Amino acid sequence: MSLEDLTREAVIKAMDEYDKLGKNNFLEKYGFDKPRLFWVDYRGKIYPTKAIAGAAHQYATLEHVQLFDTEFVGGMKGAAGVLEKLGFYLVKR
Repeated sequence: MSLEDLTREAVIKAMDEYDKLGKNNFLEKYGFDKPRLFWVDYRGKIYPTKAIAGAAHQYATLEHVQLFDTEFVGGMKGAAGVLEKLGFYLVKR
């Protein structure tokens, strides 16, 4: 299990779930803290990169297992970098 399993489609599914649940419920469901620096800008909305990547992992793999906060890093060497490679636009806040 790794961030390399992520696909653009899986990330979009995680963003759709984020929209449905709302920020606080999504972060609580997946066990992520409030984001610190990187966000992904998509469809005129912003999403926390690390939480989206962790949740998207379940949509990208046959095992349907999320990645937990402690299993990977955020930032450009982690979640944000992978999302950028998948063609998403990043913003810092």
